[in-house]
Amino acid sequence: MSDYTELATPKKHRLWWIWLVLVVLVVFYFVFGFITIQPIGAIPDGVTLLVVRAGTQLKFFDSPDAMCERSAGGVSLLCRMAALSAVADGPTIVARLPYVASFYLASTGGATYEK
Repeated sequence: MSDYTELATPKKHRLWWIWLVLVVLVVFYFVFGFITIQPIGAIPDGVTLLVVRAGTQLKFFDSPDAMCERSAGGVSLLCRMAALSAVADGPTIVARLPYVASFYLASTGGATYEK
């Protein structure tokens, strides 16, 4: 019987870690998000922000261009400036990361807009 206990314990331990990782990922998804600002004149290298999005209408992957597309049906310089202002004054920024093009494309559904 001790042989069975020794074999079952590592499986239970591994299952516990799998559940813990899943819970952490789900909490991360619902609490945090990424806002990606593509390279533009004011931000020539672009930036990706890790933000607390709980209690906001932000998507997990979002960008000023995606916000403009949702709210105004298109991207314009004026709308992009307003969205950038809302990002600066809005959610709590946890970290500033380098520009991640795939996050930007995920936010816009694969569409790109001129700089």
